Amino acid sequence: MQRNILAVLAIVGVAFSTYGQQKNTPLENRVNLVFGIGQLTQQGFNIEGNIFYKRWAFDYSHGASLNLPNDQLEEGADKEQGLAFHIPWTTGFGVGYRFNNWLNLRVEPKWHRFEVLYDGDLLSEANLIGEYTTFT
Repeated sequence: MQRNILAVLAIVGVAFSTYGQQKNTPLENRVNLVFGIGQLTQQGFNIEGNIFYKRWAFDYSHGASLNLPNDQLEEGADKEQGLAFHIPWTTGFGVGYRFNNWLNLRVEPKWHRFEVLYDGDLLSEANLIGEYTTFT
């Protein structure tokens, strides 16, 4: 834990020292379109758009059709009960402050829709045990 805290403090220190050195350098305004590779491991898809304007950072992200079979779950009640989760969508936006061209701090509220079924069952309305939406 202490090692992680020291690593974060070192990164923040380097970022602020770089920020101080680049203070008079204008920031590049740009638009990015990125795709999530991690979601491919769960047979899903994610796309995100970023807008960087002066010191502001804005983004919108949308993921679709993520699957979490029982063998990918952490130990606990869900795994013991043989449950699996399908996430038909996850979406959200972010806004933040740019320290320099490569470092920004954002707040990103997200909504996630979960569908619960028994592991191995086909995804259908009849096989759903429950469904819910979370906010992070």
